[in-house]
Amino acid sequence: MQFDRKSVDRMLNMEDDSLRQLIAGLARDAGIDPAALKVSAADLAALRRAVGSMSDEELRRMAGQLEQNGGKNHGQ
Repeated sequence: MQFDRKSVDRMLNMEDDSLRQLIAGLARDAGIDPAALKVSAADLAALRRAVGSMSDEELRRMAGQLEQNGGKNHGQ
């Protein structure tokens, strides 16, 4: 999974429904039932703030953690 600044900016600017689909795909890849996730608009706003303020090193660590959990098919 690629989490460079450009990819993150694209993610942060996605429509809410598209971002929810991306999150569901990452969850599914990690073995989590996406139906169990209830992602509200407030959750998406908090995610955007948190990820948008991450340093490049933090983004790399996050990408590594997602890959370890199987999230290899998203964010390309």
